[in-house]
Amino acid sequence: MILGHITNTYMLYSLSGKKVRRMVFLPLLFFGALLPDIGDKGLHYIVTASYPGRGLLHSVVILSALLLILVISLKKYKTVWLTIYLGALLHIAQDWSSATTALWPFYGPWEIGDSETILEKFWRTYIDMSPLGLWVVEMVSLAYCVVLLFARYKRTRGRTTPEVKEGTSQPEGQ
Repeated sequence: MILGHITNTYMLYSLSGKKVRRMVFLPLLFFGALLPDIGDKGLHYIVTASYPGRGLLHSVVILSALLLILVISLKKYKTVWLTIYLGALLHIAQDWSSATTALWPFYGPWEIGDSETILEKFWRTYIDMSPLGLWVVEMVSLAYCVVLLFARYKRTRGRTTPEVKEGTSQPEGQ
């Protein structure tokens, strides 16, 4: 659900207050929203099929430990790490399948996923449209993303910076 994760994250971001939106850098939030799948599915397809598609980075416990290590060792980038962490938590909330995955290692062993290659899974999901529900959600998310981005473009299109007269530092008309 690549588009679904981005769309839902953007929707929650846009519903948050102005103070939160000023603190959160949207591209980092999007990166965090995709990070669990990038990491876990990457390991699943590249390293070994016995590693689950929802593994270490789908665990709130592991993500929290990583955040703690990064914040302590690289305090200067605390806001960056917190934004990525928030995006990853939103991803986990959207993917919630069981407490076993989200609370690993405290709630039991990993749930072993399928052993398809990445190309087989892509083909099954996006070409064969199986499961159909996932494909429909992706297309609805795509439409929603397009509408949101178009609305954002229309809002910002009218904003222009005033022209500065040559030889001065004041905008024209001042």
